[in-house]
Parts: sequence; C-alpha cells; structure tokens
Amino acid sequence: MIKARLRGLTLVEMIIGVAILGIILAALYSFFIQNYKISVETYNTARIEGEAKRLSDSLRQWFEMADQRSINVSVSSAGDKIVEMDVYEAQPAASGAVAGTYHVKVTWVSASKSVVIEKTGSSPYQILTGRVTFFDSRMIAFGTIKKVEVEYEVFVTRRASMDIKRKYKVSHVLRTE
Repeated sequence: MIKARLRGLTLVEMIIGVAILGIILAALYSFFIQNYKISVETYNTARIEGEAKRLSDSLRQWFEMADQRSINVSVSSAGDKIVEMDVYEAQPAASGAVAGTYHVKVTWVSASKSVVIEKTGSSPYQILTGRVTFFDSRMIAFGTIKKVEVEYEVFVTRRASMDIKRKYKVSHVLRTE
C-alpha cells in the first residue's frame, strides 16, 4: 500500500502569504480612496461652478424681462450689495404683487460671502455660501444711456495649490421707452 503524505502550509508560509495579501489590499485601498477624493472634489467644483453660471444666466434673463425703470442697485448699511427689479411674467402674479410681475432681490452678504435671492411668492434662498469673494453691482450712465453691471468672483478650494477663482460679469443696457 502506498502512503500519501499530506503536506500543509507552514506558519512561515502562512505569514508571508498574509503579508503579501496585506500589501496588495493596502495598495488597492489607497488607489480607490484617492480616486474617491478626486471624484468628490470634481463633483463639488462642478456644483459650485454650475451655481455661479446659473446666477449669471438668471441675472441676464431677469434684466431682459424686467421693467427697466425698476432696476435698482444699492448698498445696505452693513455693506451688502443689492440688485432689485420687477420682472414681467407670463403667468398670473402671486398675491400682493402687481399683476404680471414679480419682485426679484439679489443680495451679496459680505459676512457669509454668499448670495441670497428673494422672489415674490417664494422663500429666500442662499447660494454659493462662503464662495463669493468679490461682488460689485453698479449703474453706469453715458449721457442718456444707462447700463447696469454685476460682477462677482467665485472661489473654489482644491487640492494643494490648485485653487480656482472664476470671474463672472453680467452687463445690461437699459432700454428706453
């Protein structure tokens, strides 16, 4: 009769195998964590830039649809910059508003470095919290021609020294009637 000798793993072989497996798992973990951080950073950057672009587009649209005489630029006692206007709408107005219009107020709150948008019939909402490092709104007159300009800078924090600052500018020449 032939005896088969079964041979198992020694303790040293087992420790070496676990060590190699540990090194491979650590490398994979590091790779996936790094990719996850980059993914989250990219998502946040896209979200912030999307909000800034949406604000720019909304201001442009509101200026075009606004009663040109109602566009007003001011500064509050706290140093907050304010842009206000009455915007025409196709749908019936909310209660308390002039028929066919709604009031829009865009405020840069310097303390929180954010923009607050208030519209008639809806709750105020804050965007770009802590991201707007510069905001300027002004009314410029060239003889009988008036122009309103809103310029703001958005700051996005990224890894190491790759921080991003984007400037947005909306200009609108007021129509005369």
